[in-house]
Amino acid sequence: MSIKGKINYLQLGRFSQYGEQTFRNQFEQKFDFFSFNGQLTKQLILGPRIIALDPSFIPKSGKSTYGRGQYWSGTAKAVKWGLEICGVAVVDILNNTAFHLNAWQTPSADELHKKELNLLSYYGSLVIENAAKFKEITEYIVADAYFSKKPFVDAVIEGKLHLISRLRDDSVLLYKY
Repeated sequence: MSIKGKINYLQLGRFSQYGEQTFRNQFEQKFDFFSFNGQLTKQLILGPRIIALDPSFIPKSGKSTYGRGQYWSGTAKAVKWGLEICGVAVVDILNNTAFHLNAWQTPSADELHKKELNLLSYYGSLVIENAAKFKEITEYIVADAYFSKKPFVDAVIEGKLHLISRLRDDSVLLYKY
């Protein structure tokens, strides 16, 4: 169940009944990880579930990497140079387990500025784009206090979802139910 050494198409071909070119061809095909992982979580989590959203910092140097920029690293508690992904997981509340659903790479600040977006409105656009798929799993999204700001909350409401989060110290109650 494991392959020693560097994993590449040649290695996969050596330890498989399929040739190297078969692996190359298959990896060129698009695969809908979101739907695949969503179906798995529906089968595995039978009780109550929520969707957790959290960005993750990835250190990266280099000059040509897409999305490279200054992002917050929670581990370092500082802004660092690298990449960021917005990860989404489905949480099984009864078993205290999370299953990865999808991840999107965050565009750089320059790209967001060109699209007239800030980071929170970008995350909000991801929620709006995927609201129908989220609602197939659950109506509840959990995110940390960073997301309890108007652009993101508006996007969650537009997607007809519910946000569970801690209010920030600088938050103002804008919605009355």
